[in-house]
Amino acid sequence: MRMLIPSHGLIYEGPFIGASLDGQDICCLIGRDVLQSRILIYIGYNNQFTLSLL
Repeated sequence: MRMLIPSHGLIYEGPFIGASLDGQDICCLIGRDVLQSRILIYIGYNNQFTLSLL
């Protein structure tokens, strides 16, 4: 499957797993396999994130 976030120019191709996140106030989970070669910065009070493509 391919994950595309156009506003960040991010494309990731690989295996994805779907799961119900109902009732957990979660929109998306990003696994460690995706994050292992990137840097994720999350600013909670602004509800913003930055994901580098290093």
